[in-house]
Amino acid sequence: MKNPFSAATAFAVFLGLAAPTPLFAHADVEFRISAMSKKIAASPTAENYVLRGNLHQEHGDWQSALADYQRARELQPGLANIDYQLGQLHLRMGNPQRAEEFLRRFLAERPESPHARFQLGRALARQGKNTEGAHEMDKALSNLTAPTPQHYLERAKAISVGGQGNLDAAIASLDAGIARLGPVVALAQIAIEWETGRGRYTAALSRIEALPEAIKNNPSWLIRRGDLHAAAGELEKARSAYQSAANSFDRLPARRRATPAMKDLRARIDAFLATSTPSP
Repeated sequence: MKNPFSAATAFAVFLGLAAPTPLFAHADVEFRISAMSKKIAASPTAENYVLRGNLHQEHGDWQSALADYQRARELQPGLANIDYQLGQLHLRMGNPQRAEEFLRRFLAERPESPHARFQLGRALARQGKNTEGAHEMDKALSNLTAPTPQHYLERAKAISVGGQGNLDAAIASLDAGIARLGPVVALAQIAIEWETGRGRYTAALSRIEALPEAIKNNPSWLIRRGDLHAAAGELEKARSAYQSAANSFDRLPARRRATPAMKDLRARIDAFLATSTPSP
């Protein structure tokens, strides 16, 4: 049987890019740091210091991570991966300018790395260089094999700075994410908010219609549909959507309907239906 822990996966772990699994949850990070410290005592290599630095980053101990990366650099000055980790660390520490310096140095050695390219885009955006940052994110996304909704959200937010024209491009970025990843609610929700903010109620309603049935027919989304129809002056459609929300609410299990949040939702539905009922 082929080993699923491929060379590419091993390199991702070394860079700190592999997604955490339940086995390696945050709760046991101190144990892993202790185990890595014992390994360093037996084999104090630059790679082992980088790996422990990655664990310190995961644990939020920035200064210990920095010390480990600096020690790794002393042991092996030409190890380019340290620049990636230092760039990532300085982003987390709120030093995007320093992060940019390290990430650019890493990319000079490994220009094909989409993860480092996206981190560079983040560093630029956090310095207010949104156009340049979005451009780097674009290049990264074209080479990422498994992008996440967060990648597309960050790119869209970087593009959105600076006027209505940019907002059109930002929404197009969200749509690109939806086209690639499927009907991700987080991406659709931001697009709906932006369309609503510009008074484009029909466009926002169309986006709700494109959501999966189980999502768009739950009470909260039906209420949102009603609010959009009301904002557009379509009161009968608004009332119909709120009535659908009431019906959907009634089909929920009793224990779910009894939660405070759901009771507030039902009160909102009832209030709208009461005030929007035509006089006899």
